[in-house]
Amino acid sequence: ESLNLYTELKDTVWMGNVMNGMGILYAEQKKTGKALETLETALSLYKQQGMEEYTAFPLSNIGNYYLEYLDQPELALNYFQQALKLDQKYDSANGEAISLENLGLAYHSLGQYNAAIEHFMKSLEIAQEQHFNELISKIYKNLCKSYEAKGDLKNALQYLGKHQMLQDSILNVSKNAQIADLLAFFDSEQKEQDLLESREKIAQLEQEKKISNLWTAILAGSVLALGSIFYLFAKQHRTRRKLIEIDLKNNELEREKLSRELEFKNKDLTNFALDIARKNEFSNMVHESLKEIVNSPPNESRKKARELLMSTSNHLQINDDIKEFQMNVETVNQDFFNRLIDQFPDLTPNERHLCGLIRLNLSTKEIAVIRNISPKSVEMGRYRLRKKLNLDPKEEITNFLQDF
Repeated sequence: ESLNLYTELKDTVWMGNVMNGMGILYAEQKKTGKALETLETALSLYKQQGMEEYTAFPLSNIGNYYLEYLDQPELALNYFQQALKLDQKYDSANGEAISLENLGLAYHSLGQYNAAIEHFMKSLEIAQEQHFNELISKIYKNLCKSYEAKGDLKNALQYLGKHQMLQDSILNVSKNAQIADLLAFFDSEQKEQDLLESREKIAQLEQEKKISNLWTAILAGSVLALGSIFYLFAKQHRTRRKLIEIDLKNNELEREKLSRELEFKNKDLTNFALDIARKNEFSNMVHESLKEIVNSPPNESRKKARELLMSTSNHLQINDDIKEFQMNVETVNQDFFNRLIDQFPDLTPNERHLCGLIRLNLSTKEIAVIRNISPKSVEMGRYRLRKKLNLDPKEEITNFLQDF
């Protein structure tokens, strides 16, 4: 359905992106012939439209297909080398780092461990410059396997340790985000308690007001009525003023509570995109597999390393979590999307969804991961969106959408 939609819209970039995703899904479902056909169609589409900078993505996926599913590293090398040249030509640091890593994996499969280590090191240098921590952790793991295959257990253990330390650091960042969200939630609970106490105080003051009115009626007929009335009037005035102040405070507390709840929901959306639970489970699986590799004889460790490689490569998939995340973005920010549709009716559903992600202050890299596309595709989408929103060149699109 997505492919038909983008075909009708003549959106070549997204047609190619959808075909790439379909090719990967076909490969995971063991539909090998259909997977290769779909990936090659995406590659041909980009070439026919003169969109050379987008061809690196299907080239890498075709290479991964030959390496992981057909066990033909010689053919995979050719596609990885083509992708690397394009990444270097169009200054894609992320793409270049991934292509170098893919070349290292192919050389490792061929048993050319020195060449594999050389390409892993080049990929690591770029990843460290760009602070791609997830990729750095993965390269450490690959270096561990290549050194272990060479029989260099000292370096293998060194990079295994680096991989574990960095992986723990990544998980700690996620845990800290969870802790921050919990603190925000508890703070919201405290606000509710303050609101309850304020309401109890209002009830007490209302009771005092009734008592004051009763005394006013009793003393109305007495000789001292005038003085008593003045006194009670002043007291009632103070009571009303306190009631007004408390009402104002309650309104402020209600606004703060709603604001914190919205902020908590937006943080929950961002954390949901990171999928912390799946990463923890995946990290434990990798840790146990690596221990088995280190403790296994050389002939068994190569087989186990290949199995681990196949289970961890790329993790490019279109899953139900992403769909649920998109639905949550629209639900939490429903008023925002209604205003967006009213003022900019020409925006496509995909562009409106991109607006929601930008409004959450997600980076280009994070949006690319969530939507399973390249960072360059995200940048192209942002550029088109700026034109449709009629933004001034100096105006930040993130600020515009957050204030909209």
